[in-house]
Amino acid sequence: MMKMAKWKHLFRSMVKSGVSFVAVAVIAAVSIAIYHGFQSSADAIELRADDYFNENALETLALCRGLRIAVTPGLVELGEQEQEYNEALGRQAAACCHWLITVGDQPRTEAIRQGAREGGLHRDRILEAKTVQQAMELARGLPAEEGRFVLLLNDLTDNY
Repeated sequence: MMKMAKWKHLFRSMVKSGVSFVAVAVIAAVSIAIYHGFQSSADAIELRADDYFNENALETLALCRGLRIAVTPGLVELGEQEQEYNEALGRQAAACCHWLITVGDQPRTEAIRQGAREGGLHRDRILEAKTVQQAMELARGLPAEEGRFVLLLNDLTDNY
């Protein structure tokens, strides 16, 4: 009987302050929805940020006068979209660079090379290196008349 009285009291209190109760419930529901929205879009936001910085870095490199070289292991940790984004990176590099050097022998580096070929970069200007040190040696060995600009993409010096 006591339990029933508590529930009746709770119900009567909610009815008396119905507007307040509904307002709190709506605020809680909206907060939960916003939180879940942020959680589900966090990966997409990070991916967009990576795209933004890589694209802008390549566009900045395109403004340089002289030999333009991009060195990259590719974009990592993209799940099912990794190949697609790396092919797009290769196409962007083809539009901005004279030479492309991929680091490592991974499926993503083949996707970059494929994208670069599709973007119009001749296959002789797409080089492969096993390490970043080897990539830098290759870059230093390329003939340059006006100067040499080497862009290291995707935290290359920190991770490879």
